[in-house]
Amino acid sequence: MKFVCILAFCALASAQIQEWPAQPQPIPEIDNLEWPAQPNPRPHPRPEHNDPEQHPEWQEPQPPQWNPNAPQWRADERPTRDQRCEPAHSRNSIVFAHDFDCSLFHECRDGLRFTFQCQGNFLFDRVTMTCRHPRSARC
Repeated sequence: MKFVCILAFCALASAQIQEWPAQPQPIPEIDNLEWPAQPNPRPHPRPEHNDPEQHPEWQEPQPPQWNPNAPQWRADERPTRDQRCEPAHSRNSIVFAHDFDCSLFHECRDGLRFTFQCQGNFLFDRVTMTCRHPRSARC
């Protein structure tokens, strides 16, 4: 049995594999065509803006910040031991709400409890365990 391959298609056949030609073969139907000349595109005129209120002055873009709403660790509350933060679960971080302040939450790391504060006016949602807008936070 032999395979006949044409481009990416192979089929089982009794014919021999044909060699590709060394030089590309001219195609008279295409080589003798006269292609129409392409017109030169005209640039579109830019509109003039004389109203400074309509277009404020350009400002250099600022570098992106990684999640500006990320919670911040409160350095005034030192990491402490907590029964809810067991060392056996140190590989998985455990997050839970603060006892009385809805803008704060705790995260366990290596058996220690760290206190974080949600950014801006966000509050910690006890159901989703994330900082959310006050209207949607379930505190």
